[in-house]
Amino acid sequence: AGIDEYVSLPGPVRDRAVTDFDPYLRPLDAMLEHYHSYCAVVIDRRKSSIFRFRMGELETWEEMAEEEVRKQNYGGFSGYEEGKTRNRAEEIAHRHYRDTAHRLRELDQQEPFDLLLVGGPADHVDGLTTALDPILRSKLAGSFAIDPGTMTPAAVRSHCEELSAAYDRKHEAEVVTGLLDRAGSSPLAAVGIDPVLGAVNQRAVAELVVQGMSSTPGRRCSDCGWLVTGNGALCPACGEGMRAVPDLLDAMASAVRRSGGSVQNVITETPLVSYEVGAVLRYAVPQVDPS
Repeated sequence: AGIDEYVSLPGPVRDRAVTDFDPYLRPLDAMLEHYHSYCAVVIDRRKSSIFRFRMGELETWEEMAEEEVRKQNYGGFSGYEEGKTRNRAEEIAHRHYRDTAHRLRELDQQEPFDLLLVGGPADHVDGLTTALDPILRSKLAGSFAIDPGTMTPAAVRSHCEELSAAYDRKHEAEVVTGLLDRAGSSPLAAVGIDPVLGAVNQRAVAELVVQGMSSTPGRRCSDCGWLVTGNGALCPACGEGMRAVPDLLDAMASAVRRSGGSVQNVITETPLVSYEVGAVLRYAVPQVDPS
């Protein structure tokens, strides 16, 4: 029927068999949400090589080149000709930085990417980053030193893998630290399955943060969708029958998305592992026994 899509993953997911009414996609969702899409550009004075990078795969996106200024090996009248040539070369380099920055913005508008990596000699990396507009500058995730004249795709991919892994660790640690700090000082955040489940049932979750790929069984109302951790036969909210769900965290994520919230899967190990799940709330909710 043409409704399937094959996705190559950069790492293994946990093997499991799940019997449920809905497709079990949380392991795939977690991988796809964890790995950002990157634009990587390697730049020198007159050439830019632009790549796409995601989930360990690197592909060439575009090549840009500026005109070359031939260096004059003479001083001319009091060095005037040599200085003129040098100034012209600097002017062309700065125009190349601006043109590359402009083209990156166009590519981001045509096929948006999450983050940007810049490689090359330090002075050219600085030249491009200075030329970036505020939107692209906010997406800058790191830079690396590489010789554009001798670089290979394998070398560029290696730098991208290293920088993206470091960014993911830092980003997920910041997300979890912010969530735990907020949960400790505000009613607009919660951690732990029972407190978060109460907020999910009341459609109060703005962002759900799930740690790792552990699973917890539970039950869901066949009528209103109320989720519980216990084994009750009837829904505590509407009195209709309940059915088993093999992964309560997956069911919580689906409920949050349906209510307009977002889901963040955290793969790297963080202090959230002690709680399994946390949430930023739209509004404070009274705690209700989820069982």
